[in-house]
Amino acid sequence: MRICVKFSREGFSKYLAHLDMQRMFVRAIKRADLPAKYSAGFNPHMNISFAYPLGVGIETRGDYLEFFTTEDIDIAAAEQALRLQMPEGFGVQAMGELDEKTGKLMALTQQAEYRLEGFCPEFAAWVQAFLQKDSYMVERERKGKVRTIDIRPMVKECVFLEDGAIRLRVDNSGSASLNPTLLLKAAAKESGKDEMRARIIRMELYTVTEDGALQPITALFA
Repeated sequence: MRICVKFSREGFSKYLAHLDMQRMFVRAIKRADLPAKYSAGFNPHMNISFAYPLGVGIETRGDYLEFFTTEDIDIAAAEQALRLQMPEGFGVQAMGELDEKTGKLMALTQQAEYRLEGFCPEFAAWVQAFLQKDSYMVERERKGKVRTIDIRPMVKECVFLEDGAIRLRVDNSGSASLNPTLLLKAAAKESGKDEMRARIIRMELYTVTEDGALQPITALFA
């Protein structure tokens, strides 16, 4: 079976690096006694992969990972067993089976929704001005290479909520992906500040259907 887990991480757990978080989930799956599939060879490891890596310092209430089992399992019982093994700051929101014929989670993920809280007034003003632009070029460094990219088309929706937070939906696929920290850095640079901060929470990851409809990854659960 191809199993998908929707999980959350909040509080101090946001400072856990991606590889450490991966090891944590492997241990939790083992403790939950789930029959996870391992790779072959001299150094077998659990075949676990994430929809999209979370940056250090970013919280989430809607991220996904997948793994395979060597036999059929009861999804509801497995979800409860895994939930009981989560350390402080982590939670299991949902679990389901994915069709093995569909692509990997990372390939399925097209957009991400974030919630930004606790930002300064200058950042809010910068965002308002940013939304009025057709283009906004910034430099982004990846794997030691610096590229100039246009981040404005990557912002699909940006709404100021009544509680003072911002709901942000952005592209989240390969090179066309936008981390909200890039907006904070751009705003700080333009405003002449050393940095700007905000609490960033990833709320959901979305896939796009053949007819162009947007749906959360959980909609793919069997």
